[in-house]
Amino acid sequence: MIERRADPAAGAARYVLSLTAAGRADMLQRLRKPADHEITDFTRFYVVLAFLSHLPDVAERHAKAAQAAGVPGRTGEFLLRQ
Repeated sequence: MIERRADPAAGAARYVLSLTAAGRADMLQRLRKPADHEITDFTRFYVVLAFLSHLPDVAERHAKAAQAAGVPGRTGEFLLRQ
C-alpha cells in the first residue's frame, strides 16, 4: 500500500513514501466511510479532515466535512444532499 524509496537528493537515510494504487483506493474509502474511532479520537479526526481535500469530488468533500463537523439542521441537510 505504501512504497518506500531512498531519496539521494535529501541526504543519507532519507526516504520518500508514496501511495500505491491500492493504497490510494484504501485512503479514499477510509475518507468516505471513516471508522467510529477515527471520528471520536481528536488526533485521527484531524487527520481525516486534513486529507478530505484528496477526495476527487468537491461536493463529496463538502458533504463529508459537514458530516464530520456535525453541521446541524437545514445547512447540514443541504450539504449532505450535494
